[in-house]
Amino acid sequence: MKEVYNISYLLGFFLAMGGMLFCGKWWRLPWKLDLHDLAQHNRIEHDNSLVHEDADGNIYAPTRVNHTLLLRLLKDTDRDAFTLRDFVHARMRRANEVRKPLDILHKEIAHGETSLTMRVFGVKVDPTSVPSPAKLYDNSVAQHPYVVPRTFIEQWFGEDRLPDGWKKPSREIGFLQAISMSKMIANEIFRLDWVGRGA
Repeated sequence: MKEVYNISYLLGFFLAMGGMLFCGKWWRLPWKLDLHDLAQHNRIEHDNSLVHEDADGNIYAPTRVNHTLLLRLLKDTDRDAFTLRDFVHARMRRANEVRKPLDILHKEIAHGETSLTMRVFGVKVDPTSVPSPAKLYDNSVAQHPYVVPRTFIEQWFGEDRLPDGWKKPSREIGFLQAISMSKMIANEIFRLDWVGRGA
């Protein structure tokens, strides 16, 4: 995680241990975590995923991208990049489609996923650009001056690969930065629509 995404050792350890404790076989040696185990429903995986179907009573949720959901996600902005508010609208839309409010833990996981997407794949907006970034995008760039290019979303979410032209963040992504971003997302959902609080 550090080498590819510049995620701090502390945050990387937290994410890895979370995966192991929720989904792995940690009660006997050697500890083991298969990637497929991460798809166990209601462990880390949750309903209302932006690009995956719900488990619908199965032990494991589908791991293949649902391209209809991906297209809906891409329609959540009419610009060439996603802002913080675009992601918030996407989370709220998905929650309203499915009508299965997430519990507190899985809300935090969903917000954390969005937070890491913004932190890892976000490109900083030039505040001196004309017209202003707020006119090019929306007012949420004043809170978080990063946007995620649409092509990055298509390739990361749709093709499960690192996007063309992407470079790992120059600044390390730490635990506090990830939590701060996640809280920003939760606050924006709360501010925009009480129905979206299930997101």
